[in-house]
Formats: sequence, structure tokens, C-alpha cells
Amino acid sequence: GWGAVVNEALMYGVPVIVTKASGSSIVVQSSRYGEVVNEDNEMELYKAIDRILKTYDLNNDRSRREIQEWSKCIQGKSGASYFLSIMADVYEGGDRPSAPWVIETGR
Repeated sequence: GWGAVVNEALMYGVPVIVTKASGSSIVVQSSRYGEVVNEDNEMELYKAIDRILKTYDLNNDRSRREIQEWSKCIQGKSGASYFLSIMADVYEGGDRPSAPWVIETGR
């Protein structure tokens, strides 16, 4: 599955931890605002939590706004536009679209 809660957390400005089994892991990798771990590996999860706590000041409004600004590429209008581009590619022979989250983050 995708895990819409991942999008919701990023839109709220919170870094996330997901497993490689989650479809949304591609967004986390692209954003670099979180960690992707192997499922069923408690030590890897523990280390990812530790890195998140050391990397992000979760009480800092500036840090949260940075993540929120990045997350605009995964919000409703952007997602709908991407979906329509996929349909145009599949059914109308349009150009293959690039995922909106595959953008330069400057980080």
C-alpha cells in the first residue's frame, strides 16, 4: 500500500520513517525528510528513530515549514495532475510523466 499518513505527516512538516514495503517509501527517499528501513528489523528502526531525533528539531517552526514547502508536490492538486498525466500517457499516447516528488530539493 501507499500509506496516506506518510503524505499527511510530511504536509504537516513531520519527517517520517517507513519500510521498504511501503509504496510511499519512494516519496521519503526523494524528499530526504525521513528514513526508509527494512521491515521486521527492530534495530534498524531504532537507529532510524535515533537519526530522526538527532537530525530534525521537531519543535522548530523553520524546519517544519521547510518540510511543508517540499510537500506541496504531493498535495491534492499536484497528485491529481500527475494522475491525469498518467492516464493521458496510457490511453492517449502522451508523454510519460515525471513524478512530482522527483524534484531538486537543494538539500
